[in-house]
Amino acid sequence: MKFQDSKFEMRYNELWNQYAVNTDNLIKSTSGGKGTGIFVLDEARYVVLISQYAFAATNIVNNLIRQATSPGFFEDMDYVNAYLISTIENTFADFDEYRGLLGRRYGQVSRGVTLINESLESLSSLLSQYQASSYPSSQLEDDYPASYSH
Repeated sequence: MKFQDSKFEMRYNELWNQYAVNTDNLIKSTSGGKGTGIFVLDEARYVVLISQYAFAATNIVNNLIRQATSPGFFEDMDYVNAYLISTIENTFADFDEYRGLLGRRYGQVSRGVTLINESLESLSSLLSQYQASSYPSSQLEDDYPASYSH
């Protein structure tokens, strides 16, 4: 089966849009991310929002890796790998931005920054496990680091 344009891709896109995109827009519009410098929500609310985004990213990556490592599950592994890379890169880029915003506002050891670091480490771990799995991909190894350091 092909992943591209499948019910799996559609579900992952819906999950991404519902949690990651909507959450990203809300975080950036309420945290000075658009240059306002105004934090509208308290830190606890940002932690909830980041948790929602992290859930979506981790869920998508974890499930897609599980499916991709099942022999013969997807025919279009290059597309699957590109989808994984895109999901992880977008999450890292957004979370790096949030870490800067929240770190300046609440401190580098705040709950929000800690959650961001833990979420990125979890995604890095999933990627490392995938790279070590039965489907080695030089594209993943070349385009994305197996470990995250902050």
